Amino acid sequence: YKYRSQYLLCHRFYNDNICPSIFIKHHHREFVSIAICVGDLNIIGTSNGIQDIVTMLLKISNLK
Repeated sequence: YKYRSQYLLCHRFYNDNICPSIFIKHHHREFVSIAICVGDLNIIGTSNGIQDIVTMLLKISNLK
């Protein structure tokens, strides 16, 4: 959780103290919401937003 949350915050996602496991990013008409639950990621958003974040997450998983 800590590594993923720091990575998302560095890439213009935001969250708050009320629900720290949900991260949101929006840009113009695109948005993505990611919920980090135990070992899973639940991703909701527009098609382009989801496609961009999946590509980004695959890159970081290959770096590990």
